[in-house]
Amino acid sequence: MYIDKDGQKWFKGNLHTHTIQSDGKLTPEESQKLYRDNGYDFIAITDHWKITETGNDHGILRITGCEYHSTNPTNYHIVGIGMKKPLDPNITSASPAQDLIDAINNAGGSAILAHPAWCSNTVNDINFLKGFTAVEILNTVCTMCGNMQGNSGEIIDRLAEEGYIIPCVASDDVHWYTTDQCRSFTWVKADELTEDAIIAAIKKGEIIASQGPFFSVERTEGKLSVESTPVTKITITGKDNFVRVELIDENGNGAWSTPMKV
Repeated sequence: MYIDKDGQKWFKGNLHTHTIQSDGKLTPEESQKLYRDNGYDFIAITDHWKITETGNDHGILRITGCEYHSTNPTNYHIVGIGMKKPLDPNITSASPAQDLIDAINNAGGSAILAHPAWCSNTVNDINFLKGFTAVEILNTVCTMCGNMQGNSGEIIDRLAEEGYIIPCVASDDVHWYTTDQCRSFTWVKADELTEDAIIAAIKKGEIIASQGPFFSVERTEGKLSVESTPVTKITITGKDNFVRVELIDENGNGAWSTPMKV
């Protein structure tokens, strides 16, 4: 947990985690212990088409999670977190992506668009879809595939240029537990460490995508102010209608803001 200058609590969590329940190398128990030992407050176990429900095990909060995919009309991977009941049983990988998003939301959950760069999603693949709570701007496993497949900043910026803004998270999508674990995470501002509080904060966009740096951004009277923990580089990207901030610390760890309208 990080406490900011205003005394607000920010909890550290991984929202995309795989275990032996699908194609990961550790058990859920082993994964939870690993993330707890590395300073995480919560974790979502998101095995493919296998819902892992909430719990408070091994000293870390586990929030309900699952990773789904749709091939209609193209390839999408969508992480669902916080579902209160099973999805509509008619939902399959052949279902339209919008139906999958709606099913997650109708089950009380939040739908996160996973690694759109790795999926080769374009603006036109995404901009007609409604109901996403967040999008992965950085995915650890996909960065290991090369060709910037783990960094979706470019597609997120193109969407923002068209007026389509989705809050950004960062996740490990851990599978192998070699060098893909405990790298990319999301800070979530919440009053308490419970599933309901974490999911509510994510839905409100009270999140920061990071690999280490903590920061805040304020816009007042046409000026953009960035305050952060020690970093070596701050980059501002954007167009006439939006800006986005990226930071890098001395260890090469990044942090990314959600695009902001101007």
